[in-house]
Amino acid sequence: MGLENMPKLGFGLMRLPEVDGVIDMEKVCDMVDAIFDEQLNRTGAGYIDFYLLHSLEDGPNYEKMEEYHCFEWAMEKKKQGLIKHFGFSFHGTPELLVKILDKHPEVEFVQIQLNYADWTNPIVQSGKLYQILLERKIPMIIMEPVKGGTLANMAPELEKEFKEYKQNEKREYDVSHSRFFYNYSFI
Repeated sequence: MGLENMPKLGFGLMRLPEVDGVIDMEKVCDMVDAIFDEQLNRTGAGYIDFYLLHSLEDGPNYEKMEEYHCFEWAMEKKKQGLIKHFGFSFHGTPELLVKILDKHPEVEFVQIQLNYADWTNPIVQSGKLYQILLERKIPMIIMEPVKGGTLANMAPELEKEFKEYKQNEKREYDVSHSRFFYNYSFI
């Protein structure tokens, strides 16, 4: 069976324009239709199930998305049936997340970094982001559940705490660190 005949999620992959190894958001915004068309053609599906604006964060990235009306553009693609569900990946502050969701109630899902190490991290603030999305009943897609593998290879002092925690939980079965933190992603 060829790829074109296989069921697929409708994901689109493309190398985005960069300057010195950093995505050039201004160029991306100028090329949004061409980028989308290439992504759509690569899927062979005729539509994309879950489409997201990439890496919204405080500062120029989010400002460019607004300046170039990227949310409105995505909703137009959705209206045309080319996007089934629209959201964004997020790397900003809880305050920015609230601002975006207030301004764009059409968002159907948000991808956030979520793992136990970042729950109270003052930069990532996973716990606060999670609570905002939970309260608004907005589905989440989780990235970094094992923090790039670093949670699977713990420092000895964390290893000791983790073993104590697992013993206190009195689980009937034992799981690896990686599996435990992967499961944490589905709370």
